[in-house]
Amino acid sequence: NDIDPLSCLVTQMNAKLNNVSLLIDRSNLIGYPVWHDYDVVLIGDTFYNYKEVVLMIPWLDNFQSNQNKSVYLGDPGRPYMALFKRRHHLFRVAEYHLSEVSRFINKGFKMTKVYKYFHIKPRRLKPKQLRILQRTTKRPRGTKWPRRPTLKRQRMRRKKSKRNMKPTAKKKRKRRNRPKNKKS
Repeated sequence: NDIDPLSCLVTQMNAKLNNVSLLIDRSNLIGYPVWHDYDVVLIGDTFYNYKEVVLMIPWLDNFQSNQNKSVYLGDPGRPYMALFKRRHHLFRVAEYHLSEVSRFINKGFKMTKVYKYFHIKPRRLKPKQLRILQRTTKRPRGTKWPRRPTLKRQRMRRKKSKRNMKPTAKKKRKRRNRPKNKKS
């Protein structure tokens, strides 16, 4: 699905080159209950229009809350992408450098990012959900997965916090050498 006829043509040509059959629809499906027909939704370069973004947020929430579906968003950093980032629904999957032609078309953006959209915050995922996510998506270079603290890490944190609470030997000496106030 794409509302741009040129984009539909390019998608059809790409599918033909890769020996894949696709049904291409030019109508705008955002806001309509079509989630039972699809397993994966790819959304790209739609964050320049505020009205579409406002319609898209509840639609994607419905899409993911009804069944176990995957949603991927791609954008070079348009202003209304912040509406998604503010809600912490995104987990970055990949990052790509744009070509010179794409930089010119996208008015100076140098990189584009692909995010996986979540109905819940990624840091609130249960350990089993996180393991499934790690198996199904590649981790981008230079990033870490949100981890659940193990017992060893929890013990190390406790030790560090206890060390910070104890006064050092120098502080004890200073306290001992202070003259005591005499009551008269």
